[in-house]
Amino acid sequence: MSEQREPTIKPAEVWLESAEDDLIAAGRDLQPPALRRLAFPHSQQAAEKALKAYWVWLGNRTVPRTHDLTKLVKQLVSGGGQTPPTEPVDFLESYPPDVRYPDVKPPSEEEATEALQMALEIMAFVRRAMNLQEPQ
Repeated sequence: MSEQREPTIKPAEVWLESAEDDLIAAGRDLQPPALRRLAFPHSQQAAEKALKAYWVWLGNRTVPRTHDLTKLVKQLVSGGGQTPPTEPVDFLESYPPDVRYPDVKPPSEEEATEALQMALEIMAFVRRAMNLQEPQ
C-alpha cells in the first residue's frame, strides 16, 4: 500500500502556471469539434488555481482543499486579499462539478466559451492583485 503524502506548498507562480495550462486546455477544448464537457471544468480549474495562487502569494502556508470558488473568495477576503469580481465566480459556480459526465447536461458552446472568458477575468484579477504583468 502506498503511503499518502502531504501536498507540498508550491510558490504562487507555480499555481499560476498550472492555471495557465488549464486555460490553454479550455481553449483547445473549444476548437472544432468543441469538447464543451471539458472546456467548462478546465475553465473552472483555471480560476480555482489562480485564486489559490493568490492565497499562497498572500503568505498562507496551506492551500484550501476545496473546488468551491465562493469558499475560496471568502477565505481570500477574510485573509486580507482583494475581492475578486463576482460575476465570473458566480458563472463558473453555475454548473455542477460533474458536468464532464455523460448523464449531466453539457453546457452550450456559448456557455463553454463564456466560462473561458470568465476564467480569463479571474486570472487577470489575480495577476493585478499580485502585481504581475499580463503574459504576452
